[in-house]
Amino acid sequence: MNKKNSNGLGAVALVLALLLSATRAPAQQLSAITVKAAATPQFSLPGGTYRMVQSISISDATAGASIYYTTDGTTPSKSSTAYTGAIAVSATETIKAIAVATGFSRSLVAQANYKINLPAATPMFSPGAGSYGGPQNVSISDATDGAVIHYTTDGSLPGTASTVYAAPITISSTETLKAIAIATGGSRSLVASGLYQIVLAVTAAPVFSPPAGTYDTAQDATIADVTPGATIFYTTDGTTPTIDSTQYTDAILVSSTDTLKAVAIAPGCTQSQTAAATYLIMPQSIAETVLYSFSGGAAGKTPIGSLVQGIDGNFAGTSYQGGTNAVGTVFSITPAGMETVLHSFTGGARGSFDGELPFTTLVQGSDGIFYGTTELGGAHGAGIVFQVTPDGIEAVLHSFGGTQNGAPDGAFPQAGLIQGSDGNLYGTTAGGGATQAGTVFEITPLGQETVLYSFGAGGNLQDGLSPRAGLVQAVDGNFYGTTVAGGINDDGTVFELTPDGAETVLYSFSYGGDSADGEEPAAALIQGSDGNFYGTTTYGGVNDSGTVFQLAPLGSETVLHSFGVKGGSDGAYPVAPLIQASDGNFYGTTTGGNPAGTGTVFQITADGTETVLYSFAAGNGSTDGANPHASLLQADDGNFYGTTDGGGEYGAGSIFELTPPSPNGVRHSLAAPRQAAIAVLGKPRGP
Repeated sequence: MNKKNSNGLGAVALVLALLLSATRAPAQQLSAITVKAAATPQFSLPGGTYRMVQSISISDATAGASIYYTTDGTTPSKSSTAYTGAIAVSATETIKAIAVATGFSRSLVAQANYKINLPAATPMFSPGAGSYGGPQNVSISDATDGAVIHYTTDGSLPGTASTVYAAPITISSTETLKAIAIATGGSRSLVASGLYQIVLAVTAAPVFSPPAGTYDTAQDATIADVTPGATIFYTTDGTTPTIDSTQYTDAILVSSTDTLKAVAIAPGCTQSQTAAATYLIMPQSIAETVLYSFSGGAAGKTPIGSLVQGIDGNFAGTSYQGGTNAVGTVFSITPAGMETVLHSFTGGARGSFDGELPFTTLVQGSDGIFYGTTELGGAHGAGIVFQVTPDGIEAVLHSFGGTQNGAPDGAFPQAGLIQGSDGNLYGTTAGGGATQAGTVFEITPLGQETVLYSFGAGGNLQDGLSPRAGLVQAVDGNFYGTTVAGGINDDGTVFELTPDGAETVLYSFSYGGDSADGEEPAAALIQGSDGNFYGTTTYGGVNDSGTVFQLAPLGSETVLHSFGVKGGSDGAYPVAPLIQASDGNFYGTTTGGNPAGTGTVFQITADGTETVLYSFAAGNGSTDGANPHASLLQADDGNFYGTTDGGGEYGAGSIFELTPPSPNGVRHSLAAPRQAAIAVLGKPRGP
């Protein structure tokens, strides 16, 4: 065969081979094609153990794939639940899922095992936490079936080693209760906590009947308590009672001065406060009659000064407040109790230079006219000296605080006047003078005033400061008085002043430390029949409740009595002078003391034996007076008369009469016997 034919045959063969290859290719390709499976579903949360309900989402990467799942551990198919949204897993479950998509074969099975260990429910307390007035029985419960509850009451965190709750817990004091619950399987609840504040009611304080006070016979004291079921315990020796003290069962006979104290305690309550009642069993040795009760209006209010008996037999005095202008009055009162206002002070009202607020005890001069002072008012507002006739005509004799108000003539007199043996009037001012420390002055019945002495000489006040009491002219013709402050110890002084103004400090009071001396003598002195001077201090003494003292003319002082014994049953805080009565004993008043704190009338001998004659009983429905600031007056009938600045029917003060067992004529040694007649009884001086 030639080369040309050979080449042709080769080409034909090549073509045939290619054709044969082309006809076989589709069959070979079909046998090599495989269908792809859908992607395996994915869970949003991997399988595992969890302590709360879980929300499981299922997704698949194959577009358009549908997901089918089971939760019971079986293999899912297209007949299983179609996934449409998150699956809540609240218990131990196995979720299996497949994905199916067009053009894809079914996915592999995805699987996730979930174990849900939910915590036990938080325990609940009943009753709930809060403030209660008594013990509480608290129950603890839990909503988790089979849970075991553990608790503490000391505020610590509970655990499995803590007390297991089995029955209600009694909480009788403030406590913090905490609890946990442990479920089967060991899961724990949150800690429940509750503060229980047990605020027990306080048992009411016991009440005594009759109430504390002064009685002239023995008393059967009963004790009661309004709290149901309360038991009362008491003492009679003044000590504080406890539940170990005597239990009260029946009335207690009190036949002498005693202090009862009691406490009460009731179930579910705390112990009461201590109640106390002091009974002063003291037969009154003197009978008291309230002659007049001030009403607080135009008739006057708050009589602070003492009474004086006029030559007509009636009594005269002043009230510190009340009257037409409410700044004090001068009044008279008959022994039968008929009161008449002689003058109502006007102060600065309506351009008047009249006085206001009289502390004073009046004195009836030898001319029959009454003289006195007011603390305020007058032309300069620093007080006045006035006179009032028995029929009520008043005149201002002197206005203190003159000389451009530097007051060298004195200011603010708080004491009454005395009429000296020369017929002139003498008194003191609490302020004013050369150093504003007070003065002693002389004034004629016509109103000519002279300062005899200004306290504060030398600027050290050792000569005394602020005399608030009147003077006494002694048998030697000199004047004697007191200052409430100043002296070496600034506790007050007793001074002597000659008629020409030479002053000597006889005694400087010294209270404090180991000293039982008096302090702040606010009352005038009297000269006793033995020639010694007698007076009172408002404070100081053993109990700091005031004293009665004796002072020899040369200045030797003796404390005769310290007030404040047994809580003040003997009286406390005297501010008034003493009087010496016809029996030779001294009589006075205290503003405080006695169980009611309303003052006393007392007797004291020259050797210091003190006896309470009368205890005022204002309050508790009584119309008796209270808190006398004035001294007594023994009148011609032998009875004692006085004033109280509180108490009475209207609470505005009273005038009272005291009748001793054997009244005699008056004997009051303010000075020489004739001086006493002027100052106390208001009778003309003898020749």
